[in-house]
Amino acid sequence: AEEASSSRQLAQALIAYTPAAIAVVDRDIRFLGLSDRWRREYGLGDREVIGERLYDVMPETEALWCEVHARCLAGET
Repeated sequence: AEEASSSRQLAQALIAYTPAAIAVVDRDIRFLGLSDRWRREYGLGDREVIGERLYDVMPETEALWCEVHARCLAGET
């Protein structure tokens, strides 16, 4: 359990501090991790959104990403 926790913390740090704009989401598009750059570029600042759905945090994205999300869940690229 300690090793898994350490690996999870390392992955979270890599995501948070990477110079790229990265958002990691689950199948329901709930945020699992965000890079600092992604937060800046999308105007989230320090707002805590881990566990929230992208569409709830940024409702304007649903029309754009809903079809892409469905295709991804169907195994398409």
